[in-house]
Amino acid sequence: MLVIARKVGQTVLVGDEIEITVSSIRGDQVRLAINAPRRISIFRKEAVEQVALGNAAAVGAAASLSDVGFSILDFGLPAGPNARPSSDLDFVGPIQNPKSKIDDSGETPPEPPNGETR
Repeated sequence: MLVIARKVGQTVLVGDEIEITVSSIRGDQVRLAINAPRRISIFRKEAVEQVALGNAAAVGAAASLSDVGFSILDFGLPAGPNARPSSDLDFVGPIQNPKSKIDDSGETPPEPPNGETR
């Protein structure tokens, strides 16, 4: 690890595209201004670690569901990040109220003669 002492307003270059400038110092807190291309992700390490812990907890909770006899497979749902439903679970169209006057085409059908209802 490289340790560099800088004063307010001084800059450190990382490669050819990243500039880190000491913006201000207030007590024990240092404010940094980072100039980098948008394609480079910049995250606070604590935030990344917190997300990793949350993800691990979620995986653990999901694993514990199978311990009590519950599994996504019990419902025939696909598992995994890229899973697709089987053809019998694919979307087939909007659910219609049986008393609705709009058919699957979205158009209102003509009224039946003599005031009969469908």
